Amino acid sequence: MGDGGPAKDGGQGRELLAAAARKRASSTGLQPRSALDGVKPAPTGPWTPWNIAAIVVGLLVIMGSLASLSWVPKAQRFSAISIRFQEGPSIPEAQVVAWMRLFPFSKQLNQPNEWVLHQLAEHLKTWNAVAEVPQIRLVHQRGPVSVIRRGKDGRAVRGSVEAVRRVLEVSLVLRQPFLPGVQDDGTRVWIDREGRILPGILPRPEVQRPVVRAIRTGGPAALASATRLWSLLEPQIERGLITDIVLSEIMDAPVVPSSATLPGATTPAAAPAPMARGIVLHTRHGGRIIWGSPAEERFGVSVEDKVANLVHTLRCQGDLTRLALVNVRFREPYYTIR
Repeated sequence: MGDGGPAKDGGQGRELLAAAARKRASSTGLQPRSALDGVKPAPTGPWTPWNIAAIVVGLLVIMGSLASLSWVPKAQRFSAISIRFQEGPSIPEAQVVAWMRLFPFSKQLNQPNEWVLHQLAEHLKTWNAVAEVPQIRLVHQRGPVSVIRRGKDGRAVRGSVEAVRRVLEVSLVLRQPFLPGVQDDGTRVWIDREGRILPGILPRPEVQRPVVRAIRTGGPAALASATRLWSLLEPQIERGLITDIVLSEIMDAPVVPSSATLPGATTPAAAPAPMARGIVLHTRHGGRIIWGSPAEERFGVSVEDKVANLVHTLRCQGDLTRLALVNVRFREPYYTIR
Protein backbone atom coordinates (compact mmCIF):
# COMPACT_ATOMS: atom_id res chain seq x y z
CA MET A 1 0.00 0.00 0.00
CA GLY A 2 2.95 2.30 0.63
CA ASP A 3 4.15 1.95 -3.01
CA GLY A 4 0.83 2.94 -4.81
CA GLY A 5 -0.05 6.06 -2.75
CA PRO A 6 2.20 8.78 -4.30
CA ALA A 7 1.39 7.89 -7.94
CA LYS A 8 -2.27 8.08 -7.25
CA ASP A 9 -1.92 11.40 -5.56
CA GLY A 10 0.06 12.79 -8.56
CA GLY A 11 -2.64 11.81 -11.06
CA GLN A 12 -5.31 13.40 -8.97
CA GLY A 13 -3.24 16.56 -8.71
CA ARG A 14 -2.94 16.92 -12.43
CA GLU A 15 -6.66 16.43 -12.82
CA LEU A 16 -7.29 19.12 -10.26
CA LEU A 17 -4.94 21.52 -12.04
CA ALA A 18 -6.64 20.91 -15.43
CA ALA A 19 -10.07 21.43 -13.89
CA ALA A 20 -8.89 24.65 -12.27
CA ALA A 21 -7.54 25.89 -15.65
CA ARG A 22 -10.82 25.16 -17.36
CA LYS A 23 -12.73 26.93 -14.66
CA ARG A 24 -10.43 29.94 -14.90
CA ALA A 25 -10.81 30.06 -18.73
CA SER A 26 -14.55 29.82 -18.52
CA SER A 27 -14.67 32.58 -15.94
CA THR A 28 -12.48 34.95 -18.06
CA GLY A 29 -14.28 34.12 -21.43
CA LEU A 30 -11.17 32.74 -23.15
CA GLN A 31 -11.54 29.84 -25.56
CA PRO A 32 -8.87 27.49 -26.80
CA ARG A 33 -7.13 28.81 -29.95
CA SER A 34 -7.90 27.09 -33.29
CA ALA A 35 -5.95 26.76 -36.58
CA LEU A 36 -8.63 28.95 -38.35
CA ASP A 37 -8.34 31.77 -35.84
CA GLY A 38 -7.67 35.12 -37.70
CA VAL A 39 -8.95 33.94 -41.11
CA LYS A 40 -11.64 36.35 -42.49
CA PRO A 41 -14.68 34.76 -44.20
CA ALA A 42 -15.13 35.25 -47.96
CA PRO A 43 -17.51 38.13 -48.89
CA THR A 44 -20.95 37.20 -50.16
CA GLY A 45 -23.64 39.09 -52.18
CA PRO A 46 -23.72 40.73 -55.69
CA TRP A 47 -20.62 42.92 -55.29
CA THR A 48 -18.00 40.25 -55.11
CA PRO A 49 -14.63 40.91 -56.81
CA TRP A 50 -15.40 38.37 -59.51
CA ASN A 51 -18.76 39.98 -60.27
CA ILE A 52 -17.21 43.46 -60.44
CA ALA A 53 -14.50 42.22 -62.84
CA ALA A 54 -17.13 40.58 -65.06
CA ILE A 55 -19.17 43.82 -65.19
CA VAL A 56 -16.10 45.86 -66.17
CA VAL A 57 -15.23 43.42 -68.97
CA GLY A 58 -18.83 43.51 -70.25
CA LEU A 59 -18.85 47.32 -70.35
CA LEU A 60 -15.59 47.32 -72.30
CA VAL A 61 -17.06 44.89 -74.86
CA ILE A 62 -20.20 47.04 -75.32
CA MET A 63 -18.15 50.21 -75.76
CA GLY A 64 -15.98 48.51 -78.33
CA SER A 65 -19.03 47.31 -80.28
CA LEU A 66 -20.56 50.81 -80.36
CA ALA A 67 -17.28 52.28 -81.54
CA SER A 68 -17.04 49.73 -84.36
CA LEU A 69 -20.60 50.52 -85.52
CA SER A 70 -19.88 54.25 -85.68
CA TRP A 71 -16.82 53.68 -87.86
CA VAL A 72 -17.65 52.51 -91.39
CA PRO A 73 -14.81 51.99 -93.84
CA LYS A 74 -14.93 54.12 -96.97
CA ALA A 75 -15.98 52.42 -100.18
CA GLN A 76 -13.40 52.07 -102.91
CA ARG A 77 -13.42 54.44 -105.84
CA PHE A 78 -14.44 53.17 -109.27
CA SER A 79 -12.50 54.02 -112.40
CA ALA A 80 -15.03 53.27 -115.16
CA ILE A 81 -18.78 53.07 -115.91
CA SER A 82 -20.37 50.23 -117.88
CA ILE A 83 -23.92 50.66 -119.26
CA ARG A 84 -25.86 47.54 -120.24
CA PHE A 85 -29.27 47.54 -121.95
CA GLN A 86 -31.57 44.55 -121.56
CA GLU A 87 -34.64 43.38 -123.48
CA GLY A 88 -35.14 46.22 -125.89
CA PRO A 89 -33.67 49.33 -127.47
CA SER A 90 -30.47 51.08 -126.50
CA ILE A 91 -29.24 54.66 -126.56
CA PRO A 92 -25.74 56.20 -126.51
CA GLU A 93 -24.01 55.66 -123.18
CA ALA A 94 -23.18 59.37 -123.08
CA GLN A 95 -26.89 60.10 -122.60
CA VAL A 96 -27.07 57.85 -119.52
CA VAL A 97 -23.92 59.47 -118.12
CA ALA A 98 -25.57 62.88 -118.66
CA TRP A 99 -28.57 61.68 -116.61
CA MET A 100 -26.20 60.50 -113.89
CA ARG A 101 -24.54 63.93 -113.74
CA LEU A 102 -27.93 65.36 -112.71
CA PHE A 103 -28.07 62.93 -109.77
CA PRO A 104 -28.45 65.00 -106.54
CA PHE A 105 -25.75 62.92 -104.82
CA SER A 106 -23.39 62.79 -107.80
CA LYS A 107 -20.40 63.79 -105.65
CA GLN A 108 -20.88 60.65 -103.57
CA LEU A 109 -20.61 58.44 -106.66
CA ASN A 110 -16.81 58.60 -106.36
CA GLN A 111 -17.08 56.29 -103.35
CA PRO A 112 -20.61 54.87 -103.47
CA ASN A 113 -22.23 52.65 -100.86
CA GLU A 114 -25.45 50.63 -101.03
CA TRP A 115 -27.65 53.59 -100.12
CA VAL A 116 -26.14 55.81 -102.83
CA LEU A 117 -26.57 53.08 -105.47
CA HIS A 118 -30.23 52.64 -104.50
CA GLN A 119 -30.83 56.39 -104.80
CA LEU A 120 -29.13 56.38 -108.21
CA ALA A 121 -31.51 53.66 -109.43
CA GLU A 122 -34.51 55.69 -108.25
CA HIS A 123 -33.10 58.75 -110.02
CA LEU A 124 -32.75 56.92 -113.35
CA LYS A 125 -36.36 55.68 -113.11
CA THR A 126 -37.60 59.28 -113.18
CA TRP A 127 -36.68 59.56 -116.87
CA ASN A 128 -39.52 58.58 -119.22
CA ALA A 129 -37.22 56.56 -121.44
CA VAL A 130 -36.27 54.21 -118.57
CA ALA A 131 -38.75 51.43 -117.81
CA GLU A 132 -36.71 49.55 -115.21
CA VAL A 133 -33.30 49.52 -113.49
CA PRO A 134 -32.69 45.82 -112.76
CA GLN A 135 -29.28 46.26 -111.16
CA ILE A 136 -26.53 48.71 -110.24
CA ARG A 137 -23.41 47.19 -108.77
CA LEU A 138 -19.65 47.57 -108.40
CA VAL A 139 -17.60 44.84 -110.06
CA HIS A 140 -13.91 44.14 -110.54
CA GLN A 141 -12.67 43.82 -114.10
CA ARG A 142 -9.24 43.44 -115.57
CA GLY A 143 -8.46 46.05 -118.18
CA PRO A 144 -6.31 49.03 -119.12
CA VAL A 145 -5.79 51.69 -116.47
CA SER A 146 -4.35 55.05 -117.42
CA VAL A 147 -1.12 56.06 -115.67
CA ILE A 148 1.35 58.96 -115.92
CA ARG A 149 5.04 58.18 -116.09
CA ARG A 150 8.21 60.19 -116.31
CA GLY A 151 10.10 59.93 -119.56
CA LYS A 152 13.87 59.99 -119.99
CA ASP A 153 13.75 63.74 -120.46
CA GLY A 154 11.79 64.14 -117.22
CA ARG A 155 8.50 65.01 -118.89
CA ALA A 156 5.23 63.39 -117.87
CA VAL A 157 4.03 60.75 -120.36
CA ARG A 158 0.49 59.35 -120.22
CA GLY A 159 0.14 55.62 -120.78
CA SER A 160 -1.85 52.59 -119.71
CA VAL A 161 -1.17 49.32 -117.93
CA GLU A 162 -3.22 46.16 -117.42
CA ALA A 163 -4.65 46.05 -113.93
CA VAL A 164 -7.76 45.14 -111.98
CA ARG A 165 -10.12 48.11 -111.89
CA ARG A 166 -13.39 48.79 -110.09
CA VAL A 167 -16.28 49.37 -112.51
CA LEU A 168 -19.75 50.79 -111.82
CA GLU A 169 -22.10 48.56 -113.83
CA VAL A 170 -25.57 49.96 -114.62
CA SER A 171 -28.24 47.72 -116.19
CA LEU A 172 -31.26 49.42 -117.83
CA VAL A 173 -34.46 48.41 -119.59
CA LEU A 174 -35.76 51.14 -121.89
CA ARG A 175 -39.35 51.67 -123.00
CA GLN A 176 -40.35 50.65 -126.51
CA PRO A 177 -41.39 53.42 -128.94
CA PHE A 178 -44.74 52.70 -130.58
CA LEU A 179 -45.83 55.81 -132.50
CA PRO A 180 -43.80 58.79 -133.69
CA GLY A 181 -45.00 62.20 -132.59
CA VAL A 182 -44.39 65.88 -133.09
CA GLN A 183 -44.81 68.37 -130.27
CA ASP A 184 -46.51 71.70 -130.87
CA ASP A 185 -43.09 73.38 -131.03
CA GLY A 186 -41.86 70.91 -133.66
CA THR A 187 -39.85 68.65 -131.33
CA ARG A 188 -39.77 65.01 -132.45
CA VAL A 189 -40.76 62.51 -129.79
CA TRP A 190 -41.88 58.91 -129.43
CA ILE A 191 -45.02 57.55 -127.79
CA ASP A 192 -45.26 54.11 -126.18
CA ARG A 193 -48.31 51.86 -126.03
CA GLU A 194 -49.40 53.32 -122.67
CA GLY A 195 -49.43 56.86 -124.06
CA ARG A 196 -46.19 58.06 -122.46
CA ILE A 197 -44.16 60.65 -124.31
CA LEU A 198 -40.60 59.38 -124.81
CA PRO A 199 -37.54 61.36 -125.93
CA GLY A 200 -36.53 61.34 -129.56
CA ILE A 201 -33.14 59.78 -128.79
CA LEU A 202 -34.71 56.31 -128.71
CA PRO A 203 -34.31 54.30 -131.93
CA ARG A 204 -37.24 54.17 -134.30
CA PRO A 205 -39.31 50.96 -134.44
CA GLU A 206 -38.95 48.65 -137.42
CA VAL A 207 -42.53 49.32 -138.62
CA GLN A 208 -43.41 52.72 -140.05
CA ARG A 209 -46.50 54.15 -138.37
CA PRO A 210 -48.52 57.40 -138.59
CA VAL A 211 -47.27 60.57 -136.90
CA VAL A 212 -49.24 61.83 -133.89
CA ARG A 213 -49.76 65.59 -133.91
CA ALA A 214 -51.32 68.25 -131.63
CA ILE A 215 -50.16 66.32 -128.56
CA ARG A 216 -50.37 69.17 -126.06
CA THR A 217 -53.68 70.48 -127.41
CA GLY A 218 -55.28 67.06 -127.44
CA GLY A 219 -54.19 66.14 -123.92
CA PRO A 220 -53.35 62.83 -122.21
CA ALA A 221 -56.82 61.30 -122.72
CA ALA A 222 -56.69 61.78 -126.49
CA LEU A 223 -53.12 60.46 -126.59
CA ALA A 224 -54.08 57.28 -124.73
CA SER A 225 -57.11 56.85 -127.01
CA ALA A 226 -54.94 57.21 -130.13
CA THR A 227 -52.49 54.52 -129.03
CA ARG A 228 -55.35 52.17 -128.18
CA LEU A 229 -57.20 52.68 -131.46
CA TRP A 230 -54.04 52.16 -133.49
CA SER A 231 -53.22 48.94 -131.62
CA LEU A 232 -56.60 47.57 -132.78
CA LEU A 233 -56.67 49.13 -136.24
CA GLU A 234 -53.13 48.48 -137.50
CA PRO A 235 -53.46 44.70 -138.09
CA GLN A 236 -56.70 45.15 -140.09
CA ILE A 237 -55.86 47.82 -142.68
CA GLU A 238 -53.31 48.38 -145.43
CA ARG A 239 -49.93 49.43 -144.14
CA GLY A 240 -49.14 53.07 -144.90
CA LEU A 241 -52.78 54.03 -145.54
CA ILE A 242 -52.91 56.29 -142.45
CA THR A 243 -50.18 58.93 -142.39
CA ASP A 244 -51.20 61.23 -139.52
CA ILE A 245 -53.25 61.09 -136.32
CA VAL A 246 -54.23 64.59 -135.19
CA LEU A 247 -55.43 64.62 -131.59
CA SER A 248 -57.24 67.96 -131.76
CA GLU A 249 -58.75 68.96 -135.11
CA ILE A 250 -62.06 70.45 -136.17
CA MET A 251 -64.25 67.45 -136.99
CA ASP A 252 -67.24 69.09 -138.71
CA ALA A 253 -67.69 71.83 -141.26
CA PRO A 254 -68.78 75.19 -139.85
CA VAL A 255 -72.53 75.28 -139.19
CA VAL A 256 -74.38 78.40 -140.38
CA PRO A 257 -77.05 79.38 -137.81
CA SER A 258 -80.67 79.48 -139.01
CA SER A 259 -80.98 83.05 -137.75
CA ALA A 260 -78.22 84.33 -140.00
CA THR A 261 -78.81 87.70 -141.57
CA LEU A 262 -80.14 87.55 -145.13
CA PRO A 263 -78.76 89.90 -147.78
CA GLY A 264 -80.31 93.31 -147.38
CA ALA A 265 -81.61 92.68 -143.84
CA THR A 266 -80.78 95.03 -141.00
CA THR A 267 -80.74 92.44 -138.20
CA PRO A 268 -77.16 91.37 -137.33
CA ALA A 269 -76.25 87.73 -137.82
CA ALA A 270 -75.94 85.41 -134.82
CA ALA A 271 -72.54 84.14 -133.74
CA PRO A 272 -71.44 80.93 -135.49
CA ALA A 273 -71.95 77.72 -133.55
CA PRO A 274 -68.79 76.35 -131.86
CA MET A 275 -66.99 73.67 -133.84
CA ALA A 276 -66.20 70.40 -132.06
CA ARG A 277 -62.64 69.14 -131.95
CA GLY A 278 -61.46 65.57 -131.66
CA ILE A 279 -59.20 62.89 -133.14
CA VAL A 280 -58.95 62.90 -136.95
CA LEU A 281 -56.98 60.39 -139.03
CA HIS A 282 -55.52 61.43 -142.40
CA THR A 283 -54.93 59.03 -145.30
CA ARG A 284 -52.17 59.19 -147.88
CA HIS A 285 -54.80 60.01 -150.52
CA GLY A 286 -55.85 63.17 -148.68
CA GLY A 287 -58.99 61.76 -147.06
CA ARG A 288 -60.10 62.38 -143.48
CA ILE A 289 -61.41 59.85 -140.98
CA ILE A 290 -63.39 61.50 -138.20
CA TRP A 291 -62.81 59.42 -135.09
CA GLY A 292 -64.23 61.68 -132.38
CA SER A 293 -63.40 62.73 -128.85
CA PRO A 294 -62.61 60.27 -126.02
CA ALA A 295 -65.44 61.89 -124.03
CA GLU A 296 -67.96 60.66 -126.61
CA GLU A 297 -67.47 57.05 -125.55
CA ARG A 298 -70.01 57.69 -122.79
CA PHE A 299 -72.70 57.71 -125.50
CA GLY A 300 -72.21 53.96 -125.96
CA VAL A 301 -69.89 53.76 -128.98
CA SER A 302 -66.74 51.92 -127.87
CA VAL A 303 -63.34 51.94 -129.50
CA GLU A 304 -63.88 48.37 -130.69
CA ASP A 305 -67.16 49.38 -132.39
CA LYS A 306 -65.51 52.31 -134.16
CA VAL A 307 -62.66 50.12 -135.42
CA ALA A 308 -65.12 47.52 -136.76
CA ASN A 309 -67.21 50.20 -138.53
CA LEU A 310 -64.14 51.84 -140.06
CA VAL A 311 -62.67 48.56 -141.34
CA HIS A 312 -66.03 47.56 -142.83
CA THR A 313 -66.37 50.94 -144.60
CA LEU A 314 -62.86 50.82 -146.05
CA ARG A 315 -63.26 47.27 -147.33
CA CYS A 316 -66.51 48.17 -149.04
CA GLN A 317 -64.77 50.84 -151.15
CA GLY A 318 -63.02 49.64 -154.25
CA ASP A 319 -61.05 52.84 -154.84
CA LEU A 320 -59.85 54.53 -151.65
CA THR A 321 -58.50 57.50 -153.61
CA ARG A 322 -62.09 58.68 -154.13
CA LEU A 323 -62.89 58.49 -150.42
CA ALA A 324 -63.01 62.05 -149.08
CA LEU A 325 -64.37 61.50 -145.58
CA VAL A 326 -65.39 58.68 -143.24
CA ASN A 327 -67.17 59.51 -140.00
CA VAL A 328 -67.30 56.84 -137.27
CA ARG A 329 -68.10 59.12 -134.32
CA PHE A 330 -71.59 57.74 -133.85
CA ARG A 331 -73.30 54.37 -133.97
CA GLU A 332 -74.12 54.69 -137.70
CA PRO A 333 -70.98 55.58 -139.71
CA TYR A 334 -71.14 57.37 -143.06
CA TYR A 335 -68.75 58.44 -145.80
CA THR A 336 -68.56 60.89 -148.69
CA ILE A 337 -67.01 60.49 -152.14
CA ARG A 338 -65.11 63.12 -154.04
